[in-house]
Amino acid sequence: MDWEKQVVRRTMQGAGEFPGVQLQILLRRL
Repeated sequence: MDWEKQVVRRTMQGAGEFPGVQLQILLRRL
């Protein structure tokens, strides 16, 4: 889905600020 791609891009861009938090949120949403 398009929103998944957008979220992934935001996660990659914000990886420096939130290393694992956003990744865990993504896994929970998936």
